[in-house]
Amino acid sequence: MKLFLFLFVAIIYGQIFFPIAFSATPSKFLYKASKIPIIKVMVGKNLKDVEIIGTDITRKNYLKKTLSNFDGRKKVYYSCSKYLGKESYRSESILLASLKSKTGLLSFDNKKYSGNLIVSLGPKEQRCDLINELSLEEYISLLLPKEMNGAWPVEALKAQAVAARTYALYKMGQRKSAASEDALFDLENSEKDQVNGTFFDLTPNALAAAKQTEGEILKTDDSEDITPIFFHAKCGGKTILPGQVWGNEVPGYVGVECKNCEKHADPYWTSKIEKIRMIKFFRWLIKQELIPEVDLSSMDKEQFMLAPDRYKNNSFRIYLGDSVFVLSKTWPRRYFGRVIFPSNNYYIKYDTEEFLITGRGNGHGVGMCQLGALDMAQKGMDYKKILAKYFPHHKLVKLY
Repeated sequence: MKLFLFLFVAIIYGQIFFPIAFSATPSKFLYKASKIPIIKVMVGKNLKDVEIIGTDITRKNYLKKTLSNFDGRKKVYYSCSKYLGKESYRSESILLASLKSKTGLLSFDNKKYSGNLIVSLGPKEQRCDLINELSLEEYISLLLPKEMNGAWPVEALKAQAVAARTYALYKMGQRKSAASEDALFDLENSEKDQVNGTFFDLTPNALAAAKQTEGEILKTDDSEDITPIFFHAKCGGKTILPGQVWGNEVPGYVGVECKNCEKHADPYWTSKIEKIRMIKFFRWLIKQELIPEVDLSSMDKEQFMLAPDRYKNNSFRIYLGDSVFVLSKTWPRRYFGRVIFPSNNYYIKYDTEEFLITGRGNGHGVGMCQLGALDMAQKGMDYKKILAKYFPHHKLVKLY
């Protein structure tokens, strides 16, 4: 069944979306331009062992400096605990092997990856990392069904493709300009960077969106440098600035009013936090020197109060006895996590023994609101108008 799906996807994409001849190698029939960058994505971290399966595999062994070819179907296994000795005391990653298949696909953990798979010894003792090396445009087409929804309108996916491509190139540039080259990958397959899919996650809309925006990124109006472009699920009414969330300013960002996401997904979320947990949070704030040393017994004496608040405020005032503090809304989210604080767009009330939180949105709130982009696409707007709304001080540039 999977083989049939692979052939069906390959033939359909090759004939309908690409006016080129069919090739047995997905990476070749999807994208042939030689100037498209190659990206390295960490898809497995701190692994005890690695088993890669493929057909007609070529393996480059970096430690032994050998090249091996395996005809037919082959399993290549690495037990990471056996690499002891001097390697176990390393402070940097070490390359073990690079594998590729004539079919263009390799399997790991029941997932099929296009491009090459690279096995390395991570800095953590007796653990391996797995890196997927593929063209940037293939990466974008596989990312779209994971970071957005592969069945959404093509114009929404095109906006996502431009945003994700810009972020990826920014991370690739960071690695190249770094003083240390110990990192063998450009970014991680996780929410820390971007979540990408594998070959069978691909959809026609995602593939079309990647192809129709090939090489396009966003740059600020007054700079040629590539800066990170962020996105999130739902802003809940207004986007916020990178500095308000992460503390570092990024050129070109402005807060944008957004009503487009209101009717999509649940309008509100609610959470509760017990007083004892909030006291621990305030102790952490003091330790981090975010607020001065105060007598937290004020909370037990009911000398604690939160100022009246609104959703769109980015901070709130805290009254502890005779002391007053202003705290960014991002700090509770950092401390308590995304389950209790799904977004930075909320208000909080103190009710004697617990704190009641009501919020809107989902995600950090910076950059493009994905559900807002969906709504705009459903109303017939193209990806350029979507990007212009959320990034009014950026311009669309075609790199290749």
